[in-house]
Amino acid sequence: MDQLLWKEYELAYQIYEGYNGQLLTLKSWSVTIGIAALIGAYTKPISSSGRIGVLLAALSAIPFWLTETFWKLFQRTSLDRLLEIEACQTGASIREGACVVAQISTVWNDSFAASSWKYWLEGAFDLHVLLPHLALLVIGLLLAAFRPPIPSSTDD
Repeated sequence: MDQLLWKEYELAYQIYEGYNGQLLTLKSWSVTIGIAALIGAYTKPISSSGRIGVLLAALSAIPFWLTETFWKLFQRTSLDRLLEIEACQTGASIREGACVVAQISTVWNDSFAASSWKYWLEGAFDLHVLLPHLALLVIGLLLAAFRPPIPSSTDD
């Protein structure tokens, strides 16, 4: 039985760590799209809607930030089963039935159902989740406010 529980621990750990690769992908896409949109907004010829282009580039970080927040929540709920199995091994007090094998989905579903908006917001404003999305958003908004693209004076 301990061997099966250990195998479940290894699987749960792989799932937990697998989220990190996905989170890194979200961050890289956020930066790539945001910077490409900012560059596009400043590329000549610039129309009179250059400021709107910069604003849209800045706001492109928000969907990535929200998606990463949900992924982080999913990862955090995966951690609960790991902690239960560790408690089984150390003899710490845990819920009844925690040391039964094949509980990954059950614990994940229970943890996710119990998570509140407060829990989600804590994750959303965690510095690890906010960066680089917040930096891209702030830089874009500052550029739109103080250094918007200057429209071309000639029509090509």
